[in-house]
Amino acid sequence: MLNVDFLLITLIVFSGTVAVFSGLYLVLRSFLRFRAQVNYSMNTDLEVVKVAKNDKREKNSSGNNQGDSWKEEIGSMEQLLMTLARIKRKKPFWWGLFYDNPCVSLEIANPSDSEEIFFYVSLPKKLRTTIEKQIHSYFPNASVEKVPDYTIFSPGSFTASAVLG
Repeated sequence: MLNVDFLLITLIVFSGTVAVFSGLYLVLRSFLRFRAQVNYSMNTDLEVVKVAKNDKREKNSSGNNQGDSWKEEIGSMEQLLMTLARIKRKKPFWWGLFYDNPCVSLEIANPSDSEEIFFYVSLPKKLRTTIEKQIHSYFPNASVEKVPDYTIFSPGSFTASAVLG
């Protein structure tokens, strides 16, 4: 007959060991992820994407093929977004336990010094050429330029807010 005390002590020791190692893993992971986020934010570029109108699209706008050109543009953007979503770094398995995959941010904004609406892409410096090539492959007439960070606030302006209730 098995001794119940032996089973309980073994179970308590095993549970305690698992809890200690899980806690150490979570603390180490949060520390490394914080450092990686700071490093990532310092190694990010902001680029503006300007897409010129297609001559083919202008010709089609007078005919019945206007819907087809619109569908082609939507399809191209959908393919670009799917490609950007699948960008991953080739790293070992353990690297994925502590760090995240690189992320690309797409922004539509109206800077304070302009009346135009711009399309911005925030991307890691290491992936800049890859993402530029992807944008040019789906939109050959696009112009991708590195720009300084923009602000939506103009000098001398103010911001107000109110809460009801």
